[in-house]
Amino acid sequence: MVDRELVRRKLNKLIQYLKELEAAEEYTFADYLDNYFIKRTVERLLQLIVETATDINSHIAVDDGKKAANDYYESFILLSELDVFDRKFAYKIAPSTGLRNRIVHEYEEIDDQIVYNSIDDTLKMYKKYIEFIENYIEKETVSDNGASVISGRLQKLPDIKTSLGEGPVWNQKHNRLIFVDITGQKIYLYYPVTQKKRIVEIDEPVGAAVPRQKGGLVLALKNGFALLELNTEELNYKVKVEEDLPENRFNDGKCDPEGRFWAGTMSTEKTKEAGNLYCLEPNFTVKKMIKGVTVSNGLAWSPDGTSMYYIDSPTQQVLAYDYELKTGNIYNKRVVVEIPENSGVPDGMTIDEQGMLWVAQWGGYQVSRWNPTSGKLLEQISIPAAHVSSCTFGGDNLDELFITTAREGLSEEELESQPQAGCIFKIKTKVKGCQTNWFAG
Repeated sequence: MVDRELVRRKLNKLIQYLKELEAAEEYTFADYLDNYFIKRTVERLLQLIVETATDINSHIAVDDGKKAANDYYESFILLSELDVFDRKFAYKIAPSTGLRNRIVHEYEEIDDQIVYNSIDDTLKMYKKYIEFIENYIEKETVSDNGASVISGRLQKLPDIKTSLGEGPVWNQKHNRLIFVDITGQKIYLYYPVTQKKRIVEIDEPVGAAVPRQKGGLVLALKNGFALLELNTEELNYKVKVEEDLPENRFNDGKCDPEGRFWAGTMSTEKTKEAGNLYCLEPNFTVKKMIKGVTVSNGLAWSPDGTSMYYIDSPTQQVLAYDYELKTGNIYNKRVVVEIPENSGVPDGMTIDEQGMLWVAQWGGYQVSRWNPTSGKLLEQISIPAAHVSSCTFGGDNLDELFITTAREGLSEEELESQPQAGCIFKIKTKVKGCQTNWFAG
């Protein structure tokens, strides 16, 4: 199976080299002849383009079961055999690549006009090449465990990097994504259409933030629930819980179909079974629903409102409860999904309109889709960060999955190898999600 993230990184390098080469187009042939620096810059860029493309071709060929290419020409032929592009394109791009290779590596006497003209040829051919490669790595494949691997174009939201990104929810009324940076003590409001963001800073860890029907947000903070007025950023604590447990904080939360806000706690000292799952009623009374939780995490309700799904991360399980819409009571606890220990720890979760669960896997570099009836793994999305924390559906058609990640818990060496840790991603899906439930109080 092709290592798509590796190929994407190399494609990004290739795109950068092409942008630099594009700048050389503004020079005339006379400039090219008279300026040694320009000539050497063009030659160096041509060399880097050749080497990077050959490297990309070889990775794709080997990962898809072909032998390693001996040279640039063979690497293009191998990809035509994999139907990345047709043989005609391979024959067309490979000779010009060879020309540039000879210019750089063998220093043969080749007419300067031919070299100069190859700039335009390179830009045209490699822009097509990039399209072919991107289309190829977007194809859906099947992993060794039988699950489909969703390999569409994963996009990173610009200029956002969190310490512990969590709790994404989609506000369909204002077309914005709401999520938190728990330990960074921030709430983000992100508008995908304009790519603008707003950050509200809080003076304590914020485990979850959800939209409120009467306006603003309701928050699960370190030791209680509070209302946030967005116009003034005024914070109004409504209910305090676990004040006698200074090591605890809220970790994740979500509203049920009736507008109750469910959120759970955990010990920052990793004490086992020190947390609990609470339910904040619209009248601001609080019920303790599940006791003895270690790391309270993902919540979701079935589209028909009859089941609640819940994750206590260290158990490696997704639990299901029968759920009473009118009262909010839960009963008939059962395990519906078990996450393999070698694929990370289940963290945040969402659900699609078909009733399938999407689980972020902390330490597993992925989001996975599960059938809660059969317990079967259906699909996987590879993420370029180990600590994948949560996900939610959003966008105009609720067919974009937004994914949060974290830098927290990674060593300096790991952070260096995962430059996109802490970023927020989105990807198009073939299924739609369910609308966000708002707090009714």
